[in-house]
Amino acid sequence: MTDIQKFEADARRVLKHDRAEHGGADPRGSSAAVAELFERTAPGLGSLPHEIAAYWMRTYIEQSAAPENEPTEAHIQWLAAALSLLYGAPEDTHLFTQADWQELTELVRCEAPDIPLETLSQLMSLFLEHGAL
Repeated sequence: MTDIQKFEADARRVLKHDRAEHGGADPRGSSAAVAELFERTAPGLGSLPHEIAAYWMRTYIEQSAAPENEPTEAHIQWLAAALSLLYGAPEDTHLFTQADWQELTELVRCEAPDIPLETLSQLMSLFLEHGAL
């Protein structure tokens, strides 16, 4: 099992536990629990994981037409793709829209001083490859 697969499995477990604990009545709390897991899974990058999780909440969770179903499997996969990007082994980046690429680029630019140089270089190369720079 890869780190990304472990994150996805852990996210599903957190979601299941949170929904059981709250009777499925707190979708925002369930999404926040998954976002917190994402942040804990990507240490050593300053506040970048927090900022990506906040973007995910604003863009995919708070704008959902069916908030009671959030986070959906697709939205968990989006976070997993973002995590793979941070790990330097991008998987499923086809899940990102051009607007996502632009926002991720901007978030990395803002957090650049706190990101290890090798990681920053890898990220910027990917952003360039996807036309976000």
